[in-house]
Amino acid sequence: MNTVVSETFGELHTSIKEGSKKATKTAIKAAIGFVCLVVLCSGIGLLGRLGPKSEGINLRTNVTFDGIQFHITNIDEYDWTDVELFVNGVFGGYYYKVHKIPQFTEQSVGALLLAKSDGTRLNPFNTKVQNVFFKANTPKGQGTFYESFE
Repeated sequence: MNTVVSETFGELHTSIKEGSKKATKTAIKAAIGFVCLVVLCSGIGLLGRLGPKSEGINLRTNVTFDGIQFHITNIDEYDWTDVELFVNGVFGGYYYKVHKIPQFTEQSVGALLLAKSDGTRLNPFNTKVQNVFFKANTPKGQGTFYESFE
């Protein structure tokens, strides 16, 4: 009986050893696959940044801030619609939307009209205006503009 038990344990040990080798090979293949996936995704992201950039429309404008109001002049040859104005950042900054700024006209927007998502109004006496970003729909697609006041 000792011989039978010994042979059974021997077969079991061999089976476990082979299973362990298979598990190790599977783990190595999975790790290599994961590394290849990470490299591939990184390469795709890098190509996206290095590849040709889509040409955005730069809005032709003159923007000034007199301490109380923003003066936005549309010097393009077409109207802007759904103009979204962001001050001190798109995320966490102040926001106001103007329905339309016709071609060759100036739109004045009082600083107190701009508000954060929590409702806090832009008080130009307490908050420094650092930058202005706005985007608008045009007949040629969406246009953007950025100005820093720092």
